[in-house]
Amino acid sequence: MKWSKEYSTWRGMISRCHNPNEPSYIRYGARGIKVCARWRFSFDAFYADVGPAPSLKHTIDRIDNDAGYRPGNVRWATWSEQNKNKRSTRRARPIEDVLASRDRVIEQRKNRRRRVGFEYEEV
Repeated sequence: MKWSKEYSTWRGMISRCHNPNEPSYIRYGARGIKVCARWRFSFDAFYADVGPAPSLKHTIDRIDNDAGYRPGNVRWATWSEQNKNKRSTRRARPIEDVLASRDRVIEQRKNRRRRVGFEYEEV
């Protein structure tokens, strides 16, 4: 198993979370993302919990990006699936929220214009 995809995934996971010299440490370990003790010190435990990758196209993905690598928070996912689960991914807002937000902004602008001296009809 030493040269398997799962083993290299496990080593990379530990390195980016616990090695300050790793280039991607800033996005993982420096943010507080850690590997649970059960996995950090045992590839066999990691493999028993996660299982084999479904294909070579799958990589390890944290379900909650603000939590560490631990049982229940990881899955094998394709790049396409992982791109939907990034911190930078924007979630669609319900149209009611968008309209309510727009209405608040319009009302705030009207109130500001009234305070600086515009007549009510000009607002």
